[in-house]
Amino acid sequence: MTPSSILQLACPTCDFGIEVEYEIFPDCETEVISLRTWCFDPISREQAHDLLMDYGARQAELATERAGERD
Repeated sequence: MTPSSILQLACPTCDFGIEVEYEIFPDCETEVISLRTWCFDPISREQAHDLLMDYGARQAELATERAGERD
C-alpha cells in the first residue's frame, strides 16, 4: 500500500484553508483520499485533484528554475 500525504492549500474561491489527503500510485496516478475544508462553499474532490495537479506543476517549475540558477 502506498502511504498517503497531506497538503494544506488555500481555496481558489475564498482563500480559506483546505486540507487534502492524497495518494500517488506507482503509475503516477494521484487520488484524493479525503478533503477537509473550512470554506463556506466547499470544493469537490475533482476540484481538489485539480488543485493538487496545479500545485505539483508549480513546484516542478520552481525546481527547474532553481536548478537553472545554480548552473
